[in-house]
Amino acid sequence: MTAPWPWPARPIRTPRTPWSKLRDLARGIHPPVLDRGLGPALGILAGSSAIPVGLSVALTERPSPAIEAMAYFCAAELLANATKHSGAARVRDGLTQTHR
Repeated sequence: MTAPWPWPARPIRTPRTPWSKLRDLARGIHPPVLDRGLGPALGILAGSSAIPVGLSVALTERPSPAIEAMAYFCAAELLANATKHSGAARVRDGLTQTHR
């Protein structure tokens, strides 16, 4: 039995581009402030905001490092955008963990 197309004898390696290296680097970035957990990290982020932030965090367990990093970077971007574009005098940010 033959394959419908020829298979290489060994895996083909594609050259790593600067973009693929940058993506790998970004996946590995973990802010040290997250070592204490997402709640404290968001508190520090809120405390350093140019706009006063009302923060509520309700976590029943610690999320995975990937989820923590994603939530942290989303909150940081939201606060940066609010500071630059909203003209708001105050911001409210909340995080609640739910299970399905």
